Amino acid sequence: MVARIEPTEQQIHVAVVDLLNAYARPGLIYFHVPNGEHRHISVAKKLKKMGVLPGVADFVLIRLMGKAAFLEIKEPNEGRQSKAQKEFEAQCHLNGSPYYVAHSFEEARDWLSDMDMLQPIPQPHQRSGDAAGRGGSANAPDPSKQSGEFVS
Repeated sequence: MVARIEPTEQQIHVAVVDLLNAYARPGLIYFHVPNGEHRHISVAKKLKKMGVLPGVADFVLIRLMGKAAFLEIKEPNEGRQSKAQKEFEAQCHLNGSPYYVAHSFEEARDWLSDMDMLQPIPQPHQRSGDAAGRGGSANAPDPSKQSGEFVS
């Protein structure tokens, strides 16, 4: 039996960006907030003076009519929100802004789809008579995985 290797947080980020690049609804604005990187103390102080907000979610998504939503990515099984991230999430909820923590590419993809931020994702063509053609298969390829960075 082959052990399952969980993707890293960075791999999930890249796969989510690939998904958005391919299937985001027209007009959706999205970007990554690079808050969590280690920086020299002088750069960190400068950024704080410039208004960097600790705890901001990894992705900001601005939907039609200017409604913002936030997506935080965490590693499967191990990823936990910091105190600042929990405080930011609470503020989002108070403001009526959707906020979601995803621990996998699939969770992020499903939330983006549920929030109507993605165009329909085409299903792979199935040959008649094979297992996938008789109602689907758990082993069928996922067309939304554009990056090829990992397989879940």
